[in-house]
Amino acid sequence: MGDWTGMTRHEIGQVRPDLFEEGAAPLSYYGQAPGSESIEAVAERARDFLLSLTTPAVIVTHGITSRVLRCVALDLDPSCFAQLNGGQGIVYAIRNGDYGALDDDG
Repeated sequence: MGDWTGMTRHEIGQVRPDLFEEGAAPLSYYGQAPGSESIEAVAERARDFLLSLTTPAVIVTHGITSRVLRCVALDLDPSCFAQLNGGQGIVYAIRNGDYGALDDDG
């Protein structure tokens, strides 16, 4: 989040109201802050990380990174990250190209 690290969405909106206007793309503020990392750069790091895995893994991360990791794993363009589900406390599983959120029943 660059210079916006630690700021709330409301505070970011005070600096860049255009990112929160009616019709603005969801989560469009990511990669917009001075000194921030672009979504494409996050995707490249995610790709390198996923390629380094040699066994199945459980990955615990923040929401945007989770979305970008899923884009990479599913061979989607990183710009699709905002179209993927997010939220707290959700486990997503990707196995052999199959993708979904796990519920309490696993």
